[in-house]
Amino acid sequence: MRVLLTGSAGFIGFHVARALLERGDEVIGYDNFNPYYDPRLKERRNAILEEQPNFRLVRADIGDREAVQDAFDDLVRGASGTETRVCHLAAQAGVRHSIDQPNQFVRDNVQAFTYVLELCRDHEVGGLVYASSSSVYGNSTLDDIVTGVVSAIDRNHEDLVCNLAAGRTEELMEFIRQIERSCGREGDKEFLPMQPGDVVRTSADLTRAREYLGYEPTTEIADGIPRFVDWYREYYGL
Repeated sequence: MRVLLTGSAGFIGFHVARALLERGDEVIGYDNFNPYYDPRLKERRNAILEEQPNFRLVRADIGDREAVQDAFDDLVRGASGTETRVCHLAAQAGVRHSIDQPNQFVRDNVQAFTYVLELCRDHEVGGLVYASSSSVYGNSTLDDIVTGVVSAIDRNHEDLVCNLAAGRTEELMEFIRQIERSCGREGDKEFLPMQPGDVVRTSADLTRAREYLGYEPTTEIADGIPRFVDWYREYYGL
């Protein structure tokens, strides 16, 4: 299978790309390495992907219509429609950031996405998977989300909308306590009023994901957070 994966240097995109590459799929990554968070981390992820012969990168903005058009042309060149997929994960993230930069969000998350939809139609792509936001459904673990996204690519259901999440509500303070346990110290906490864009509670119904994707979250935050802390310490040399 050949997959055009936008946001390939992002947190979820990188791990989805690596899962696809490891099983032998061909991946065309698309990312602009924007500085919303440290682009050096994105560059390091991309370097890992570029070690694979079945990966190639388009370094461009998702709002660059000519570059997106070229990426779609590359996707379908010499391939039948059934052999192609688009996994669209590129987007502006962050609820608070959207309040400060609404025009940027409309451009990247609405206008650019509309163009992706048009190109999927015009190029007769075999299937499209796209993501909403973790702000909708709350805490989830990486391995579970990657498994769900890859399953969505493979099963390729038509017009399916479903939630990928832990399937339960986690208290924010419990999340913080798990980080403190993993770090071996109590954090200095400053409690503030609810901020613009904050939500009181998030939750996800996994019924459709279980039925159509065979999705079943397996990682508890008590297991996932220590692994994240170990990675963080190794990456930053702490």
